[in-house]
Amino acid sequence: MASGGHREGDRQARRSYTPDRGRREYRENSRERHSTADGRGRESRRDLSAGDAPRRGPPVCFGYKVIGHYRSDCWRFWTDPTTRPQMEADGYICPPEFGKRGRSASPLRAQTPTMVNQPAAHNRIDEIGRSVASLQEYVEMERVRRMEREQRRREREEARRAKEEFRRAEEERRARKAEKQRKQEEEKMAMAKAVEVQLSLRLGGIREDIHTEVRRAVTATVTKNQIGTTTELPGKGKEKAVEDVPSSSETASEVEAITEGTEKLTIQEKRKTGEDLPVGDSPKVTTPTKCASRKVSVRPLCLADRLQRNRTRVRKANRGVATRSLTAVKQPARDLAMERMVYLDQTRRELSKLEYDRLRAIRRDEDVNYTTKVQAIFDIADQRALLRYGEALPEPEPFVNLDNVDGHSSLPHPRVRGHVRFRLRELPGLPPLLANANNVPKAQRNHRLMMLGSKISEAFKLWPNAKGQSVLCSIQELSKCMTACCISTSGGLDRREVFDLKTRLDGLVLTPLDWNPGETLVMCPLLYYEGMMSLFIRNDGYLPVEGKVSTVLEEMKADLELDGLTEFARWDKKGTIGQAYAMPKHKDLDKFRPICPSYPEPTARTSRVVAKGLNHLLFNLPQDWHFNLKAVSDLKTTFEKFNWNIEKWNVEPEIEARSFDIKDMFSLLPHQDILDAVDWILDFHTSKNHVFVGVNTRGRGATFGQTTGYDHWRRLDFGEIRKFVVFELTHTFRTALGVLLQQKVGIPMGKSTSPPLACIMCARA
Repeated sequence: MASGGHREGDRQARRSYTPDRGRREYRENSRERHSTADGRGRESRRDLSAGDAPRRGPPVCFGYKVIGHYRSDCWRFWTDPTTRPQMEADGYICPPEFGKRGRSASPLRAQTPTMVNQPAAHNRIDEIGRSVASLQEYVEMERVRRMEREQRRREREEARRAKEEFRRAEEERRARKAEKQRKQEEEKMAMAKAVEVQLSLRLGGIREDIHTEVRRAVTATVTKNQIGTTTELPGKGKEKAVEDVPSSSETASEVEAITEGTEKLTIQEKRKTGEDLPVGDSPKVTTPTKCASRKVSVRPLCLADRLQRNRTRVRKANRGVATRSLTAVKQPARDLAMERMVYLDQTRRELSKLEYDRLRAIRRDEDVNYTTKVQAIFDIADQRALLRYGEALPEPEPFVNLDNVDGHSSLPHPRVRGHVRFRLRELPGLPPLLANANNVPKAQRNHRLMMLGSKISEAFKLWPNAKGQSVLCSIQELSKCMTACCISTSGGLDRREVFDLKTRLDGLVLTPLDWNPGETLVMCPLLYYEGMMSLFIRNDGYLPVEGKVSTVLEEMKADLELDGLTEFARWDKKGTIGQAYAMPKHKDLDKFRPICPSYPEPTARTSRVVAKGLNHLLFNLPQDWHFNLKAVSDLKTTFEKFNWNIEKWNVEPEIEARSFDIKDMFSLLPHQDILDAVDWILDFHTSKNHVFVGVNTRGRGATFGQTTGYDHWRRLDFGEIRKFVVFELTHTFRTALGVLLQQKVGIPMGKSTSPPLACIMCARA
């Protein structure tokens, strides 16, 4: 019934609907129709639920094909963030159970039993649940295992990071400690140098005679080198007087004695004897020729007839005279070290006078290896000193810091007194070509042929007649242009080996040895520093100067203007003061030779010109006045000439030869003696009517005549030469270890005028 009425109502509604009413009533009834449709449908479904069969089936979700709800009520659409905006855009409203906003949902419909409520489905669901539970348990175990593994990895990473931080902190601590120690050592060395410089400044004003007296007193006290000689005093019999023999180190007294002796020498012409004039009636006096008697005569003795014995003199003691008791004087302790040094010096001097064969015989007798004559002399003297005085006392070891001796404690190199010092050829594993510093390394280039080919092609491209054609050379053609030594890549000194050795010896001092530039010595910087201090800073001949180099140069230029030598000296604006350095000696590595270059000085060019003029003055002295040689090759000819003159005199000459150290002339001679020698040679040539000397500034040659019209010749007046020598003596400056020094005594060291001045001093003596 209900269904028939419903259909009838629908037919009536359709009949009453006309096109005219449709447009007007559609908008008014559409909303009401839609709002009541669900209500009528639900009410009809509730009425039919009592036993009537449903008109339609259960609701089906068209989104996921699930029975029981519609698509608008599907929780999967409303909970999915991608589909929910689409549902809302289509006009659907989110149910209250799936969102906080929206209208209330309609009551749930009655659902028919589905397949989910079946037992088989429950069993399947249980199995799936158990599988999911086991899977969750496995996932949880895997998660725990991974967390443990990640924890162990983090712990290892933290331990490694902590160890790295500790190592870095330890290295920084050691670096700070080493830097602090290095700064302390530098401060100590700077303080010691400053103290010595200040001491030199304080003692610079003391007169030279006080220096000599103090040095002589100290030397006499320390060396105790006294030799007793027997002298006869008038009225008191023979007594033992003590004569002081100057030691080898007392060079000042020797130079003074030689200077005093040479000042008394004069040059005189040979006296010619004339005929004896008779006096009155007296006859001529004939003097027999003086000659040495070659007969050895024995004075006859008056022999007695019989033998006699000598009578013994009996001395009577003066019993009545009271004698004073003498206190026993304790003998002073022997200075074995000093006695050993004196004995070694005397022995070496005696052995140096022997010939080669005699030295070889002594070497065989005393079982000493023979290498060279000088080395054999030292070895024999050491062997005799060992037999006489025993083992020498060991040298005192310096204070050694266990952390860092000299900054090179970890280097596996030979050492001397705790410091690195060795010859480069003694380094193990060194290539033979690196031992000689004169060898020039070459760069190994394997593409020399390609470079030659490219240069040839570029040259032909610049040729106008080529007309765009290119010239290419084959490898065979290029190989014929190269020598075999250039093509080969082995057999030479590679630059990479030199750089590797430089890196290996970084921080050490590498210096050539004197008289042997191919030999290289490697030493600790501290040893080189001590050598520089002893040669320059602690030397009495140098006085530290307070002020800058620029200030000293301005004072030198002002003094030249004051002496009127501005035009003569030709001041170089780019000049400066040279840096002094030291070079170890080849025979004794403990000693150094001072080297003072003067080429960068502002007056270096004028100094070379004046040196040529002084040499010309020296060479034009009479040959009988001096022993100066222009070259060493003239030594044999000069000796033959002297021997011929001695034999011509028909007398037994007394020839005495002396040798001195040339460095004493540069460190002990006063400036006044040098000026006296210069005045002596200038006065001699002035007496010959010479007032100037002409010098070729760009080659050899010097003359006393006019050189007008000649290129590069310069005239040097004698007065200007003397003024310039005075300027050189009083303005000799150099820098050593960052300290500006002035040479106060001796011939200017390192100047171009030094050799001729030294030869003039010897010629005057």
